Amino acid sequence: VILLERPIRVGDFVNVGDFVGTVERIGSRSTEIRTLDQVTIIIPNSHFLEKEVVNWNHGDPVSRLHLSVGVAYGSNIKKVRSAILEAVVHHPDVLGHPQPEVRFMGFGDNSLNFELLVWMCDPPHQFKLKSDLYYRIEASLRRYGIEIPFPQRDLNVRSPQLEEALTTWSKQKSPPKQLYYPDGISLIKSSEPIDDEELLPDDLIPTEQQSLLERVDRDALIKQMRGEGGLEITDRKYRLKFYRNCFVGFEAVKWLMKTQKATQAEAIRLGQMLVEQKIIHHVEDQHSFKDGYLFYRFYQDEEGGIKN
Repeated sequence: VILLERPIRVGDFVNVGDFVGTVERIGSRSTEIRTLDQVTIIIPNSHFLEKEVVNWNHGDPVSRLHLSVGVAYGSNIKKVRSAILEAVVHHPDVLGHPQPEVRFMGFGDNSLNFELLVWMCDPPHQFKLKSDLYYRIEASLRRYGIEIPFPQRDLNVRSPQLEEALTTWSKQKSPPKQLYYPDGISLIKSSEPIDDEELLPDDLIPTEQQSLLERVDRDALIKQMRGEGGLEITDRKYRLKFYRNCFVGFEAVKWLMKTQKATQAEAIRLGQMLVEQKIIHHVEDQHSFKDGYLFYRFYQDEEGGIKN
């Protein structure tokens, strides 16, 4: 069945039971997988029919990574969101499209729980990427002064003598100032609803300044993109097809952000402007300009096209 239906191929990165690794050989009775520890595991082919198999390369290698982050109660959730996004958005292995996303998952026993969702296109390196992102997140939270919580437990002691002593002591002492708010109810009533825009990072809030599209010299930009130090325009292969003289969307976005001092949104708009003006296009004319693992070509490089 494996040889006929080919659910896995040599070179695929797979999860089979407790094993994770790259398929190196598929035989009539068994399959060899080399793990991340560089150990070769020989798995009977029956395991692939009896158990669930995760093939990270089947179809589209682009996949999403989930990271859980917990912060202490009392943390400013706008700062938490900004700190997490700031830590990951410029990582070279994180795709810009779809954009990284931070979700507020709820209230835990000891923490406010968030989940970070990022997209990647290199599954074998997902564990290294996850470690890198956690390092960056921890440093960013410290930089923002956000505390990472630790487990807490309440200890209840029942003793009639102790309760009597505490009652007597409480009558003699005034309420501690930090816990006593005479106008607490009025403060709650006067609180204003949260503006959705307050939860957005500063670089995602629109401004009225002159846009980069109005300032850019189109012809100079095209020359720079195609010249030395510009985009990597070369032949590429995807799903048994060869595409000549093309470049990758997310690489172009990063190049535009770096060379044109553009935000991610401005870089995407610049690319779409070139699409609309018939300068570049998706190699199969199925997509607008996106920050993703999509191939684009200059119209003047059209000779060759696709080779099967």
